[in-house]
Amino acid sequence: MAGGFDPIDPERCEHYAGFASHLDRKAFDCIYWLLFVTVIGMLFLSSWKYSGFVSLPCPVPFPLAASGRLT
Repeated sequence: MAGGFDPIDPERCEHYAGFASHLDRKAFDCIYWLLFVTVIGMLFLSSWKYSGFVSLPCPVPFPLAASGRLT
């Protein structure tokens, strides 16, 4: 493997993950899954909203005439 470092380095942990260095595994997993479910929920809601928006009739007619030319 590249690099010769210890997988658990308290100094690097504090430097690169200072906001989460004090969390235990259970708290970190809770935050991770909460964010994951939030993102999946946002994707679901945005696709639901988009599909409802696409199904609405267009209030302005398209610029194509009956002959198929642009007007």
